[in-house]
Amino acid sequence: MVHEECAENGEQLFYTLSSMHIVDETLLKYPALAALISGVLLSVWTNWGLTKYYWVLIKLILTVGIILFAIFFVSRWFSFLLSAAEQWGYAAFRRDAFQSVWMSNMLGGAVNLAALLLMTLITYFKPFGKIKGRGRSRRGTGGPADPLRQKSGLVAESALLHEKLFLPPY
Repeated sequence: MVHEECAENGEQLFYTLSSMHIVDETLLKYPALAALISGVLLSVWTNWGLTKYYWVLIKLILTVGIILFAIFFVSRWFSFLLSAAEQWGYAAFRRDAFQSVWMSNMLGGAVNLAALLLMTLITYFKPFGKIKGRGRSRRGTGGPADPLRQKSGLVAESALLHEKLFLPPY
């Protein structure tokens, strides 16, 4: 159930939802689009590439998914919540449709946060490696003649870990 303590009357509910809708429309959508555009440009203009690594492709898909979800669902949900609060005031909390849309909005927000956390972890750990057949590295083939693999001991492990985590292929 929706917690009725978040607003004391219908006007406060309407203004609270209006503020949330304004933040969604002005402070979340456009920065999300800017993040998508800058991410695509960075991946295309650097050696990471847009489709060379699984982690870059996963982040792209999640980012586009979050943006489309916000555009096609969250905006409509906020519009419904606003019109319900304006029409029914505080009694909107007792309506099943209002509660259902409110919960959908909250669950959608939780899924978005989980996707953002996953993207952060993917960016740090860069799992799954290269997509097969894409983006050949000029650093070495990984075979016995590869100088990074000829080093011994801790230096070699450190160099390989650094290469895996931080360095794009050249």
